[in-house]
Amino acid sequence: MLYSDKEILEAVNSKDKKLYKRLYDVYYVSLCRYASKLLHREFNGEEEDVVQEVLIALWEHEGNFKDVQAVTSYLYRSVYNACVNYVRDRKDSVSPEDAAELLSVEFASEENERALIEEEYYRQIYLAIDTLSEQRRQVIRKSLAGKTVKEIAAEMSISENTVKTLKKNAYEDIRSQISKVEYAFFLFLMHNL
Repeated sequence: MLYSDKEILEAVNSKDKKLYKRLYDVYYVSLCRYASKLLHREFNGEEEDVVQEVLIALWEHEGNFKDVQAVTSYLYRSVYNACVNYVRDRKDSVSPEDAAELLSVEFASEENERALIEEEYYRQIYLAIDTLSEQRRQVIRKSLAGKTVKEIAAEMSISENTVKTLKKNAYEDIRSQISKVEYAFFLFLMHNL
């Protein structure tokens, strides 16, 4: 489900458990992908623990956020810091070279910024995909997985023309929900698989 900025802020600032689940819907997958990039292969699977800790820390955070950008910045910065701490605490279990690479200042700057932007695009796109009808959502997800129109048609027991129509209509729905930049990123993803 796609939540408005107001709903996300209410979820963060109210500390209501039902509303707080919205944060998981909105941020969990993107934060895990981001943490996975930071932790690399040495800590494969640990990103979920890191993200859980960050979301719990947000729940316990006393501040009142003014806008969604502040929430997003807080979460991504917290995940980055949690990953650095996670590696630092376990540096004996990885080689010194790998630990140095993970904790390098260079990674924290430009590459980290690019990763943040990319993850925010992914988050917005996947939220938009989740609002599609079941058939359109299936077609887009299968397309993102690299399947051809013919393969999708066979798997879903529908004609190739129906797949093309569903895909076209899904593109229109997604375009109406996200910015031009995010839509361009979505098209890039769809055509570079």
